[in-house]
Amino acid sequence: MSKASYPLLTLCWEKNSRVSSIKNHNKIPKNKSYFYFSSNFFPKPKIIDSVKSSQIIIGSPIIDKKINYKFSDNFLKKKELISSINGEFIIFLIEKSYDKITLINDRFASIPLYYLNNEKLFIVSTSYLEIIRLQKQKGIFSILPENFFEYIYFQRLLGDKTYDRITKFLNSSSYLRISRTDFINQKYWFPSFKKTSENDNQLVDKFSFLLQESVKKKMSDNKKFGLFLSGGFDSRSIAMTSKKKLKCVKYSFSDNFEVNCARKVAKNLNLEFYLHNLDKNLFSKNLDKINFLTQGMFTIDNALFIRPFDFKKNKIDVMLNGHGFDYLFQGMYLPSKFIKFFDRPTFFKKLLKYESDISSQFLNQISFRLKYMNIFEYLDPKYEKKFFKNLYHSCQQIEQEAKKISKKKENIWEYFLIHNLGRHYSQPNLLTQKINVELRSPIFENNLFDFYLSLHPRHRLSASLFRKVLIDINKKVAMIESGNFGIALSASPMVKTFELIKRKILRHLTGDNKLRAPHAEDRTWPDRDRYIHSDIDFIKQIEQSLNSDILKDNLYYFDWKKINLLFEEFKSKKKSDIGGFFISLLSIKKFLEKI
Repeated sequence: MSKASYPLLTLCWEKNSRVSSIKNHNKIPKNKSYFYFSSNFFPKPKIIDSVKSSQIIIGSPIIDKKINYKFSDNFLKKKELISSINGEFIIFLIEKSYDKITLINDRFASIPLYYLNNEKLFIVSTSYLEIIRLQKQKGIFSILPENFFEYIYFQRLLGDKTYDRITKFLNSSSYLRISRTDFINQKYWFPSFKKTSENDNQLVDKFSFLLQESVKKKMSDNKKFGLFLSGGFDSRSIAMTSKKKLKCVKYSFSDNFEVNCARKVAKNLNLEFYLHNLDKNLFSKNLDKINFLTQGMFTIDNALFIRPFDFKKNKIDVMLNGHGFDYLFQGMYLPSKFIKFFDRPTFFKKLLKYESDISSQFLNQISFRLKYMNIFEYLDPKYEKKFFKNLYHSCQQIEQEAKKISKKKENIWEYFLIHNLGRHYSQPNLLTQKINVELRSPIFENNLFDFYLSLHPRHRLSASLFRKVLIDINKKVAMIESGNFGIALSASPMVKTFELIKRKILRHLTGDNKLRAPHAEDRTWPDRDRYIHSDIDFIKQIEQSLNSDILKDNLYYFDWKKINLLFEEFKSKKKSDIGGFFISLLSIKKFLEKI
C-alpha cells in the first residue's frame, strides 16, 4: 500500500488565502489550500456547495432514527442543536464570505482526526503522517520522543497529544471555529454519569430495545450490509438483532474452532457465511502497509484485517462490526479480579475498591497497560522518576477533566475508559476493516452510549446484563459456544466454572484431550509471543529494529544493552508474555522511518 493508496482525507487552509480557495482535488496539490480524499476513502464524503458555503459530511450521521446528510448552515453553527446529531460523523462547514471553518465530530471520535493550527495554517487529516509531511515542508516539525514511552506503556496516547509539539488529536464531541484571527475549541457534549434505579428486568428490556434500535439506525439507508462475525459476544449481538439479512465474514488463519462457532451462529440465523483465510505471516508480510495505517499510534499486530475481503464482488456496500461492546458492556476494564477456589481460577469476578488517587490506580491497574514486565527497569536510571511523573501527569489531566463532570471515583474511572474512544488501542482493527468498504459500528450510537453510562459497575461485571439480553433476544443462538473456552457464550460464571471443573475431571479420568479448553490455534486472534516465534521474518524485523540507530536515537532513555539481553531471553523462551513490548518498538521504528 503506497502513500497514494492509503485511505486519506485532508483539509489544508493557508490563511493568507481566502477560505473559498479550498477546492476539492483528485491529487494532493503543493503549497495550496485544498480538500482531498483518496478514491479508496470510505464512505465517500458528501460535498454540498452553495454560493455562501461548502459543507463536507463524512461518515453516517443520524437524525430522527435515519442516516441523514442534510443540514442547514445555521443548524451547524448552534452547539445546542449539534448534540442531536447521532452516530459516526465529521462535518466541515466552510463559510466562504466570512473566511471561517467550523469542524464538528461525534462524541466518540469514531473517525480519528489530527489537526494543526497556527497563525498561518490550519490542517486537519485522518493521517498523522500526512500532517508531519506538511509540517516538514514548512520547516516547523519538532518531534517529542518522550511521548513514545507513554504509547509503549498504555498501547496508546492519552488526551490529545501526538509525537510533536503542535499537532493535536481531535478530541471527541469537538466544536472548532477557525478564522484567520481566531481559534475556538469547545466541547458541545459532556457525558452524564447519573446511574439508573431501574431493576434488572427493566434494564434487560431497555438494553434489548436500544441495541436493536442502534442496528436498525445503522442500516436505515438503501445499502447491502455485511457483518464481521467473530462468534463472540460483540458481533453475535449484531447478528441476532438485525432485521435485515447480513452477509457474515469471518477472518481467520485457519478453519478452527472459533470459525466453527461463528459458522454455527450464521447457520442458526439463516445468514450467509464466508471464511476469509489469512496468511500465516500476515503482519511481517504487510508491515509497510500496516505502518501507513497505524502511524506509530497503535501496535501493528492489531491490524488483523489488513488483507481485505472482496466486498464488491460479494455485493456488500457497508460492513457492521461489534467493536466496543466488550470494553463497555462486558466490564472489560473495570477494576476487578477473578476469584480463586482452592487456588484454582474461576469465572467469578470481584470488583476492587476505587482508591483515593484514581490516576495512580489507573496507571498501575488498567489491564491494557504493559503489565508483564517492569518497563522502568529498562530505562536509564536518570530517567526513571521523570518518565513515571510524565505518565502520572497524563493521567491527572484526564482526571481533572472528569472532575468537572463528577467527583465520584467510579465515574472518574469510567471517564478514563470513554475519553476518546477513537484512540482505543484496538483502533487498527477498525482502520483495516475500512479498507475497500464503508464501516459502521452500532456501539457508536448516542442513546445506547447514554444507557451504558447510566449502568452501575455491577451490571457490567462479567457481562451480567449483556448475557441476559442475548438470552432474551434468542436463547438458542446466545448459548452457542464461544471460541475462548468452548462453553455456551451466555452461560453464567457458575455454569462456566462448573463446566471447567467437570471437563478437567473427565479429562483426568478418560485421558481424552478433546475435553481441554480451546488453545491459541483454536482461536483467530494470535497470541503475541506464539506469533513472533512462529514467523522467522518477524523475529528478524524486530532484531533489526533493536539495533537501528533511528530507534536508539529517539528512544535515548532506554538501556539498550538490557533490552537486547531481554530479547535474547525471549527468543530462547526463557521469558514470556513480553512480545507486545518488542512489537511496540518495531511499530515505532517503522513510523520513524517514514518521517
